[in-house]
Amino acid sequence: MEIMCKMKTVTENHTKEKGEGKRIMLLQYLTLLETEHGREYFTNLYKKHKDEVYHKAYMILHNAEDAENIVQETFLSLLRNADKMLDSEPCRVWFYMDTVVKNKSYNLLKQREMQKNA
Repeated sequence: MEIMCKMKTVTENHTKEKGEGKRIMLLQYLTLLETEHGREYFTNLYKKHKDEVYHKAYMILHNAEDAENIVQETFLSLLRNADKMLDSEPCRVWFYMDTVVKNKSYNLLKQREMQKNA
């Protein structure tokens, strides 16, 4: 599965995930996938795990906006590796998402701490 060059535009756009924003963000993700199978797979994955990913990020960051951004970054990372994830076992995909959300959240905390101490 190839991912289109629109990735950069979506990566730079950190839309807050509230109400209509959820649907718009999902549609933006889906435009990055070229096959119907990929779009269906990602739609199901996003709907099933977006709240879990948000909760994990929020528990680390204690900030709703930061957690929303981490959700977007996590799913974009998943899209960048969609060719590897598409036919993977669900536990492998969840482990990948779990690792990404934790790493990105802790990296953001470290970055904020370094800025605070600078």
